[in-house]
Amino acid sequence: MKAKRNVIYAGTAVGTIYLLARWVTGNALFSSEQSLVKFGILFSIILSSAYGVGFIILSFFMKRVNRENVTDNYFTYRFQRINGAMNQRFVQLIGYFVQLELWLVQTVVLSEFYKIVFGNSSVIWLTVSIVCMAFIYVVILNKTTQTMALLYTILLFVTLTIIPIYYFILNGSKEIYNGIRLFHPYLLYFKDSSYTPFYIALFIIAVAHIFCDLPTWHALSITKKQKRSQVLWTTGALKILIGFSFTAILLIAIYKGPFENYEILLLSYLYVEHSLPLSYLFATFCVASIFLPLTFSIRSLETVKTSNTKMLNILFAVTIFIGILVNHSIRLLDLVIYFGIVYVAVFPLFLFFLFSRMSMPKFGYLYFLGSIIVGEMLYVLLSNILIALFTVLLLGLLFYYFTYRSNKKVIVDE
Repeated sequence: MKAKRNVIYAGTAVGTIYLLARWVTGNALFSSEQSLVKFGILFSIILSSAYGVGFIILSFFMKRVNRENVTDNYFTYRFQRINGAMNQRFVQLIGYFVQLELWLVQTVVLSEFYKIVFGNSSVIWLTVSIVCMAFIYVVILNKTTQTMALLYTILLFVTLTIIPIYYFILNGSKEIYNGIRLFHPYLLYFKDSSYTPFYIALFIIAVAHIFCDLPTWHALSITKKQKRSQVLWTTGALKILIGFSFTAILLIAIYKGPFENYEILLLSYLYVEHSLPLSYLFATFCVASIFLPLTFSIRSLETVKTSNTKMLNILFAVTIFIGILVNHSIRLLDLVIYFGIVYVAVFPLFLFFLFSRMSMPKFGYLYFLGSIIVGEMLYVLLSNILIALFTVLLLGLLFYYFTYRSNKKVIVDE
């Protein structure tokens, strides 16, 4: 007889801290020069708000999750009940793939950080950092992780409060506004109505990303059932507000002149800041924002752990190392789009096995693999992200329809 585990579940505050520690990293995406020049400051606000809205949408599914009365990780519980070994393997592969984007983004952030602080972007520095991350995971304890998440959240709010207040009191908002108007006037107005479909696509990608993210489900699994909806609502609201604070720091970083040659312009604050205390504060925040989410990422992979994950772990590590080698050619906006198509393509699959009682068809994984290929090809051929997303969503709805008919026929025959 198995001994019952003595699990201490988190309340609203700790659950929110876990989710913030995972998702604040996404703010690096909006500060790439590629996205700013094309879409302006509105892009950053919409991207951050989209993820906030995504958390709020997920909160409406918590009643369905809580009804299962699962004492362990809900995602793992549903994952283990997927019929068909290949279907389960496919979901496991997607879980790893979603985490791969996080590691690639953090690799780019780390590369830019070293370029600013040490004068160049060394592959050796990046490799050592990833090895240190793996070592930290081996020796770290669960309570230590909670403490780190709490300290990170304190650091987050201190950074996002002190830096904007310091600058706006010292220089006034007018000087910063005039600097932006002089050097980057295109950031201050709505770029073009033709970009509206892209903003809509961002919302769809953000919602799908949250539903497919393993650390998010891991954080919810250690949160009290009664508090999960509150945690998601609180995180969603804070995510939206934090986006405005990051935008303020970004404006401070670029208002004095033209763009520096950095993929992540938010980090150029380290280059322009002359106050040592603020530089150290922001540098510490950057390092914590890079490493802590990766810790949660590694832990969350246990959510889809099976007896044959060794080769998948090796493949995951090799892909990360390749990302380290080619990090200079990685563009964050491209990551958002190409990974986003995958998230939206498998979004109906995750809704199906997480919240549906229907039995998945034996070759369901081939259907969604085909959907991913169709979505990526449509975007490459048409250069229209919204058409690609709506196509894969339509394919997902068709999967629901035919699976429902198939399950209904089985019931009638019985």
